[in-house]
Amino acid sequence: MATAAQVKANRENAKKSSGPTSEAGKETSSMNNFRHGLTGHAFFFLEWENPEVYDALKQAFKNEHQPATVTEHILVDKMLQHHWLAQRAQALASDCTRLDTFLPEVQKSLNTFVRYQALHERLFKSALHDLLKLRAERRKEQIGFESQKRAQAEEERKAETHQLKAGILQTRLEREKTTTFVKGAAAAEQLERIFPPGMLQRAA
Repeated sequence: MATAAQVKANRENAKKSSGPTSEAGKETSSMNNFRHGLTGHAFFFLEWENPEVYDALKQAFKNEHQPATVTEHILVDKMLQHHWLAQRAQALASDCTRLDTFLPEVQKSLNTFVRYQALHERLFKSALHDLLKLRAERRKEQIGFESQKRAQAEEERKAETHQLKAGILQTRLEREKTTTFVKGAAAAEQLERIFPPGMLQRAA
C-alpha cells in the first residue's frame, strides 16, 4: 500500500505531466487505442497496407454484387471493410506466431487479433445477409407489381374483347334490320307490279 508521501509525490508528478504537446504527438496519442484499426470506429490503412489493393477489391465487390441503391452501396462498403479488417487481424495474428507465444504479452495480442478476426467475419456475414434480404424483398415487391400489371392488362384485354363483341353484335343487328327493310321494300315493289294500286287498297 502506498504511503502518504508516495501518494503526494505521485500527485505532484501528475501535475507536471501534460501529455504530448506537439500536433504529431497529440495525434499519435489519440490513436493509441486504434493503432491496429480493428475496432472499426475509424477506418484507415496501416503503413504496410496498399490502398490500391483495397480499391481493386472494392471494384471487384461492386462488380459481383451490383449495388443499385444507396443502402446497397453502404452494405457492400461495410462488407469490404469488414473483410479487409478480418484479413488485417489474421495477418497480425500470424506475425504473433513468429514470436514466443508462451510470453504473456504475445499470447494476449494473439488472442486479441483472433477475436477481432472472428468479429469482422461475423459482421461481414451480417452485412451480406442484410444485402440479400433487402434484394429479396425488392424482388418480391417487383414480382407483385408485375403480377398486378399482368392482371390489369388481362382485365383491359377482356374489356376490349367484350366491347369488340358488342360492336360486332350491334353491326350484325343493324345489318339484319337493313336486310329486312330491303326485302320488305322489294316485296312491296313486286306486289305493286303484279296488282294495280286500287286493288291493293280494296284488299287491304
